[in-house]
Order: sequence, then structure tokens, then C-alpha cells
Amino acid sequence: MALLDAVAAVGPDRGIFGLDSDTRASIDALAAAVEVASPVAAPIARLDDLLNGRWRLLYTTLTILGRRRSRLSLSTASKPGFVSLGELYQNVDAATGVAESVVQFRVMGRVEGAFAITASFTPQSDRRVGVAATGSSLTPPGLEKMLGENVGLLTQIFDPTGWLDVTYLDDDYRLGRDDKGHLFVLQKVVEEDA
Repeated sequence: MALLDAVAAVGPDRGIFGLDSDTRASIDALAAAVEVASPVAAPIARLDDLLNGRWRLLYTTLTILGRRRSRLSLSTASKPGFVSLGELYQNVDAATGVAESVVQFRVMGRVEGAFAITASFTPQSDRRVGVAATGSSLTPPGLEKMLGENVGLLTQIFDPTGWLDVTYLDDDYRLGRDDKGHLFVLQKVVEEDA
């Protein structure tokens, strides 16, 4: 799939620290072509089987730039910082109507941590869920002192409140677009990958 090749070429930043407009437009066009060919016409009806589970973020247009990146001291491929992003996951529990987004990171190359934001979701149509943030956590707890008021900034950046359309779904991949205009490309994680 050409979209997966384009997303892989973006590298480990997954688009979070921005892309040039040509690359971003190209990926968006590839995503739009894939979305039209979704094998599942009503993905929300597949919450219990296809949507349920653990998903790894491959690409997003949600960005952390400028002052927000500096305040969090995030490292990018071109700019050093104290905090390096690791994997980003979303755990969907269809039985409870809860999704948890987890951002893994490493502070100064030594301390591993994770920021998690939990949200409830309710079906609104055959492709859309309404989403409401219900809480967040930071582990290990000592990192809260280190990050101080920037914990609130993390919550603001990753707040999923609004709606999300599942625009493509198969056994392995999911694409979604939210009310903030963000595109998300995710891959299902099978237990042996976790």
C-alpha cells in the first residue's frame, strides 16, 4: 500500500513535529484514496471485533511545534531536547466504551515514562464516535514534579474530546479523522508484537 510506504518514509517522528506541505498533502491524498476503498462500510458496527484491541500510531497530523515543543523539551530528528518520544498506542475496550491513548517517552535517555489519557466513546453513526476525555495519568508519578505545569499542556495537546470518524478499517489498519482536522493512521498490535 503506497500510503504505508509514504508514512514509513516520514520516520520515527510520525509527523508529530510537522512536515513540509508537499509531503503532508501527498500523504493526505494517499489516505483519501485508501479511505474510499475501505472494506468495512460501517466500522462502528465492528467495535466488538475489528476496532477492539491495541493500536500503534504510525502517522498523524496532530503536531507539537514551536513553544509547545520547547516547553516539553521534546527531541526531534533535527533539534535536541531532554525528552524523546517512544511509541504511541491506543487501547480500545468496546465492552466498556473506553479508549486509552498512551504516549511512551524517555527523559534524558534514562527515565522511561508514559502519559495516558482516558476517554469514553459513544457511537453516533456507522462511522463516527463521540469522545469525551475522562482522565489522565503520568507514570512514574515522580515525573509530575519534574514536568510541573507542563502536565496540563500534555493533556491539552492529546485531549480527544469531540468526535472521531473511522474512515478506513480492516484487520490490520485503521484510519481516522477527528473534529480538529487531524488524520491518524494506526496499525493493530497482535499479542506477539506487544
